[in-house]
Amino acid sequence: MQKRSQMSNHMPTGYSVSVVCISVFGYSLDFDEITRRLGVQPSQTARRVSRNRRPGEPACDRWSLSTPLAETEPLSAHLVWLWEVLKPNLEFLRSLRRTAEVRIYCGLNSGYSGCRVSFSPDALRLFVQLGIPLGVTIFMAP
Repeated sequence: MQKRSQMSNHMPTGYSVSVVCISVFGYSLDFDEITRRLGVQPSQTARRVSRNRRPGEPACDRWSLSTPLAETEPLSAHLVWLWEVLKPNLEFLRSLRRTAEVRIYCGLNSGYSGCRVSFSPDALRLFVQLGIPLGVTIFMAP
């Protein structure tokens, strides 16, 4: 799966790429505890290096999980996958929100001239259960 920064701006007409990732941001995050409690290995972690960070260094710790689905799957399918994986551990995710920020990134890179995004109720459950807003970043190919 491509990272957001690697999503091509020069896509063939009629092609879409979807990316969904949940991230936990905070200071002195216990990556092992988050991994153990959620029961899934992160796709990526980053540790804050120092208070006097240099450009490119993370501002805080980050634990992230990207969906393993094909990037051609719709955003809704990625969100349903994330819901199914995280559903058994919603209380832990809610408790993390007391000391850290939990964010879900949804990105769509589209080669369509008119892009339409819709979500099933199942895809929206995670946002409702965690009490976090849904934001979608859409990149349109020129």
